[in-house]
Amino acid sequence: MDINTNTKATESTKTIKFGIDVHKKNYIVCIQIDGSTPNPAQKFEPGQFLNWVKTHVKEGYKVYTCYEAGLFSFTLHRKLTAIGAINYVVHP
Repeated sequence: MDINTNTKATESTKTIKFGIDVHKKNYIVCIQIDGSTPNPAQKFEPGQFLNWVKTHVKEGYKVYTCYEAGLFSFTLHRKLTAIGAINYVVHP
């Protein structure tokens, strides 16, 4: 992973956004911290990604996630909101 996940959120970096391309075996995720240019997409296993989001929420980031509605319905939405992310499911 390219982002340093060991750094606590500061006043200048309190928002992190994840754009998720959901697949059965993995998620392809684009990440944007505050208003910076989005980082290159990264591949995560579903459990790995959810743990990573949970870590950022615990570090004090305001976490936004977004993915396209499809075969996976609202299962991921429920998991993300349960760990404290603000999630949007968008129309394909």
